[in-house]
Amino acid sequence: MAKVDGRRAFGALLRRDIGCTLRNATCLASMVFAVAACWFFSSTLGEFIAVDPLFAAFIMAFIAFFPTLEAGSIITLFAMGEERAHGTYEVMERGGVRLRTIVEAKVATSVLIGTALTVLCFAVAGAAPERLPLLAGIALVGSLPFLVLSSGCGLLSHDQMRTNLWAWPQAILGLMSLVGTVVPAWGFIGALSPVGFLAAACTWTVTGDPDALGFPPLAMAANLIVWSALSLLWLRCCLKRAERDQS
Repeated sequence: MAKVDGRRAFGALLRRDIGCTLRNATCLASMVFAVAACWFFSSTLGEFIAVDPLFAAFIMAFIAFFPTLEAGSIITLFAMGEERAHGTYEVMERGGVRLRTIVEAKVATSVLIGTALTVLCFAVAGAAPERLPLLAGIALVGSLPFLVLSSGCGLLSHDQMRTNLWAWPQAILGLMSLVGTVVPAWGFIGALSPVGFLAAACTWTVTGDPDALGFPPLAMAANLIVWSALSLLWLRCCLKRAERDQS
């Protein structure tokens, strides 16, 4: 069977996935919920954020990773699991599209939409407009480890129950980044989260405190490098398993 051009296939799949995401009621509801939650926190808890640095760091870190957890993982985990359950991947592969290209388009979609949503969430939360471009860059890079990790889980999910079972550990990994704002001495736990860099770098950008989550910039960089490598290794293993299952 002839293979289609990878770049053309990727572009077509990217447009398809973005369109499907923006038409999907669950995805849209998650986006609206994320923006509404961020607006609610900033409008009702603003006085506490202004006087309590730890609480401010907690809210900023939450805003940083919540769009990735809430909307991004729906695309990479739930949507991938649903398509796999319905045999969509097999149909596209029979048309000459590689599974790897399908996954790459799904990850790219989640990163683009997650980044846009992160910027919107910070905007409604009152972040300074001049900081939004930097926040967008951080979200673009910092969300990748989590979303690549989530994509691998989506490849292993054959039904909705298995998808939900993967979602809980991912939520816990995301919430780990907030531990240092509750118990400063345990900030190292946040440095172990796949969204540790994302949460810490965004919080630093907004608050001006490089140690707001309890781990220094060097730990942020190490977190991004290590989790990027681990997530890519995980996705590679999941791809090989999925390809074996379909062969």
